[in-house]
Amino acid sequence: MKTHSLLLVWGILFFSSCLRAQPTCVVIEDIVIEGNQRTKARIVLRELSFQIGDTLQTTDIQNQIQFNEKRLSGLDLFTSVNIKSITHHEQRVKFVVNVKENLMWVVYPNVDLADQDVNVWAQQYNFSLKRISIPITLSHLSLTGNQDKLKARVQFGFTRKLEALYISPFLNQKQTLRLQTDFLFSDDREARWNTVNDKDLFLKEENERLFRRTRAGVGLQIRPQLFDTHRFILSFQQNGIPDTIAFLNPDFFLSGQTQQRFLSIRYDFTSDHRNFNLYPTKGYFIRLLTEKEGLGIWKERNALIVNGLLAKYWSLPEKWSVEATFRGQTNLIRQQPAYYNNPVIGPEPNLIRGYELKQIRGIDYIIATTTLRYKLLDTELNLGKLMFIKKYKQGNLSIFFKAYQDGAYMNNPFYQAENKLPNQALWSRGIGMDIMIYNTGVGKIEWSFAKIDNTLQSGLFFHTSLVF
Repeated sequence: MKTHSLLLVWGILFFSSCLRAQPTCVVIEDIVIEGNQRTKARIVLRELSFQIGDTLQTTDIQNQIQFNEKRLSGLDLFTSVNIKSITHHEQRVKFVVNVKENLMWVVYPNVDLADQDVNVWAQQYNFSLKRISIPITLSHLSLTGNQDKLKARVQFGFTRKLEALYISPFLNQKQTLRLQTDFLFSDDREARWNTVNDKDLFLKEENERLFRRTRAGVGLQIRPQLFDTHRFILSFQQNGIPDTIAFLNPDFFLSGQTQQRFLSIRYDFTSDHRNFNLYPTKGYFIRLLTEKEGLGIWKERNALIVNGLLAKYWSLPEKWSVEATFRGQTNLIRQQPAYYNNPVIGPEPNLIRGYELKQIRGIDYIIATTTLRYKLLDTELNLGKLMFIKKYKQGNLSIFFKAYQDGAYMNNPFYQAENKLPNQALWSRGIGMDIMIYNTGVGKIEWSFAKIDNTLQSGLFFHTSLVF
């Protein structure tokens, strides 16, 4: 009885506070979606932080508009988003969400490097065209209009590859369940067989494929809340090498084996509160992943991996923002892993700025980064006849100046003898510029200074990221 009384008193106080300073609170009576030619309206409504019937403080309306404009832009489906509020009858409001859709499907040639990082290709191989493959990629951001993504790639040349990924539409009325499936087959003329002085050694044969990979997986995505997603993925993987590599490095798959097969099961949790996925300036992101590789069938791989990422973003006055990230990984089964299965830090995706040319391998690592950014430019482009793709004739251009500092540590108890950078503190700092265009791609130019071999070394590095 006391609980009901307290709830009644709380309700009276809340609504009376709205009435005392009319119109402090408003009720959302309608949300209208405009400009969505391909994307279903329910997909847009699913991503909004407010729904019809919700009550908002009038002082919070503009903040909600800005947050949701950024959030919808981060879906990769739209090149621009504009939300307007229309007040009706003092305490009722209607939102109009106007979107300009991205290029939903695209078939394009790409450049795929034999090297793990474009900076390695540039500085160690002098832009050698022999290390390039030209894949043809088909990417569709929303195959049926339900945010179901399809990506397929066919590649010939230095590396041959056939790859596909599909994420299904939501399976239920509440839009919380999806299926995903992926497949990969590739083989290479060149194979990494060892790491010495923190650089990979390669074996190359013109008439033989030296490394083969096959992977197939199926998974279930569960998204019970707007910001949280759970993924359960079952995969099969098979890797193969010739006798030559097994002879050069018997630990490549351990015990001189020439193939490695295993099933794996993965749980992947993300909590995404960023205002814009591609280039966030506010909010936070959490990822926790655990994966059991090797389920006892072939006994060629046995690992229990735990991986975590925490990223926090602060939006400061006068166009400033701060990014801080902390990530790490460990293998809970403390036995010697195959050389091939050791994770690497330095190049992307486990980037330490300034160490792009190094391959720092081991079994456990931590990476911490901080970045201070200032928005130099934020404008709308109107390319008119200069742009032949209609959807990209107009769009945004943003340029940021940044200063950063990174730190990391890689634990390598098994393969440290020939490499210097594992088992010591790593740090770097630098300045750079980020260029974002059409809410679709970001190019980064960075001048980094890093502690390598007890000396301070510097270099100019480049990175890109695309939503396709």
